[in-house]
Amino acid sequence: MSPKISKAYEAERRQQILRAAEVCFGRKGYHAASVDEIAAEAGLSKGAVYIYFHSKEDLFLALLADWKAQMTQVLIESLEVEAPAGQRLELYSESYFQLLLEESAVTDYMRAATEFFAEAAHNQAVRERLAGLYQEWQAALAQLIGAGISQGEIPATVDPQMTATLLVALLDGLFSQAFLSAAPFDWTRARNSFLLLVKQGLFGHAPSGG
Repeated sequence: MSPKISKAYEAERRQQILRAAEVCFGRKGYHAASVDEIAAEAGLSKGAVYIYFHSKEDLFLALLADWKAQMTQVLIESLEVEAPAGQRLELYSESYFQLLLEESAVTDYMRAATEFFAEAAHNQAVRERLAGLYQEWQAALAQLIGAGISQGEIPATVDPQMTATLLVALLDGLFSQAFLSAAPFDWTRARNSFLLLVKQGLFGHAPSGG
């Protein structure tokens, strides 16, 4: 009888493989990267990878799901805080930019992310999952903006859904600009500028944080 593997061990091994896939997909692209290369990057056998993922596409979709989980978690945490909408928006912005600042291999992370969009052009499963990520992102921000309108912090003339769509486009565009930038991207400066723009535009005053 084989020894029982703990849930914690399984989760750790899955993350090990996902991080290796992120590097390999970012380095060579989804189609050019092989499961053998991912296994080697993870320091595991090819068979060990297939214990956790049925195929390279399964691994690719799991990486997209992991990316989605990271991005949406910061939204969930900021929405659950009992505070005015303006403070929750600041908290979300802090968490979002901190997530990017803490990426130990941010270049591979960004390169892998571009693979999601490239593959979504002709892969229905990837397109649906990517669309789901943006729908959740926009809905959460629209909810936050709607709360600000209800609390009198944001003018009632503001369209929550379209404003949320524009904010997502702005944040997504920053991600793209950072990826294309020849020089190291200043995420702290981007965070401060984002907060200034949004707080003055939506709330009519400067952000409280430094």
